[in-house]
Amino acid sequence: MKVRCISQKGELLTEQYIDPRRGLTRDHDFNLTLDKDYVIYALAVRGNQVWYYIVDDCEGWFPINRPAPLFRVIDDRVSRFWTIKLTPGNPDHDILFAFEEWDSDDRFYDRLTDRCPLEVSAFVARKLLMDEEFSEKQRTSETDHQL
Repeated sequence: MKVRCISQKGELLTEQYIDPRRGLTRDHDFNLTLDKDYVIYALAVRGNQVWYYIVDDCEGWFPINRPAPLFRVIDDRVSRFWTIKLTPGNPDHDILFAFEEWDSDDRFYDRLTDRCPLEVSAFVARKLLMDEEFSEKQRTSETDHQL
């Protein structure tokens, strides 16, 4: 999937996303660039919320979740690298669409954010594949084949 940022702040968030205890307010700055395109490396569903894991404009080594209402979907293809995992009891999501290494290991994301080399390597490799999968060149090539 690929999305375009339509809001840098929380002004487009619906009530179900607002949570001042977590800093989720309509004034919150999400470190995004308006009109910039972002590849979705994982998608999480929590109750009636959808969260996209992107590499935001802080350009960290790992994807961070951002609320879906801040974006417009510009490429709705599901990544061929994603699997789906039901995650009841997880505080961050009830359903997770992510690449296999992440979906198969409940501690993958924690170790990734802690810069554990194995998880960082796995993410870097998957990120390269997914970036290519959703590149403009790839999209154009696939469209040409369909004609």
